[in-house]
Amino acid sequence: MENEIRPEVTTSAPKILVEILVHGVEDEKKEIKKLFDNIEGQMSKLKKGKMVRILWYIDKGELSKEEKEKWLIENSNCKYHIFLNERTVKPDYIKDLLTIIKKLEDSIKNFKSFGLAFSKKNEIKNEQSNLKIA
Repeated sequence: MENEIRPEVTTSAPKILVEILVHGVEDEKKEIKKLFDNIEGQMSKLKKGKMVRILWYIDKGELSKEEKEKWLIENSNCKYHIFLNERTVKPDYIKDLLTIIKKLEDSIKNFKSFGLAFSKKNEIKNEQSNLKIA
């Protein structure tokens, strides 16, 4: 058994950049299916569409909205996630979402390359800066 040759895994699962998290109840199945088809159609038209995945939780109303959201977060496997509570999306929803993420990641890269770092002492939560650049 020591000299047993095992196949080497050379590929990995595709990395998911963002998951769209959707929850609802059985009565909304048709609307959610239509939403899913719309988003899937948008994803299939984009080269980076494979970096997006939809994860949903549908039940008969047993779990609360918060419990479903917690389950979705716990079961997501991605870098970013977004809850989609609407049952319709704009025609460029996926393209816009990926563009926003790209801008965010570019900003973070620039932030780090400039040498800036977040201060652990001064944790800012949802506050806008009053910094004005002349």
